[in-house]
Amino acid sequence: MRVIRSTHADPTREGCGEEACLLTTLLSVALLSAQEAVRLYPWRWEEETVFAEIKETLLLNKQPLLRAKEPTLVLQELYGLLVGHYLVRKVMLQAARQSAVAVAAVRLSFRSSLKVLEDRLQDVADEHWLQGLQREVGWQKLRPKRPRKYPRVKKATRARWPTKKPGTKPPPQPTKHLSEIIRILQTDGH
Repeated sequence: MRVIRSTHADPTREGCGEEACLLTTLLSVALLSAQEAVRLYPWRWEEETVFAEIKETLLLNKQPLLRAKEPTLVLQELYGLLVGHYLVRKVMLQAARQSAVAVAAVRLSFRSSLKVLEDRLQDVADEHWLQGLQREVGWQKLRPKRPRKYPRVKKATRARWPTKKPGTKPPPQPTKHLSEIIRILQTDGH
């Protein structure tokens, strides 16, 4: 186990000056530096986003999520969902690269891109079909993400956190991305 201790100096973010510990099983600093580990940590939720896209968008939140009753058929169904998700995401990546306005593929809407793809699959494919699909998917942008923080506050009467009062102004919002303000304090290896 490798322990990476870090802090930050942005007073608009929660935990300013406090030490945070990140645990990783990647022991080689050559594979993952402490700075990279801390910078990439916020991306951990992208895995959950993928699961949500599969469950909520591809499967339409239907119950049961998987219909197969035998292990081999469950695997087949899972592979089909993962391949389908991959194909939509690949089209989104190509669309982001072809876009006249620079846009990251993660800033395109999966749900809207899937709808565009479903609609376009009904069209007759010609030599311009893929370019038209990519152009239209490139228009499916998400709203910009707002940097924000939500400090823990008391919602129930028995919690240990400060009480959130109605009408209280939200805390000041961060001005820099967390990766720009992180300072590595120490790394403990193996």
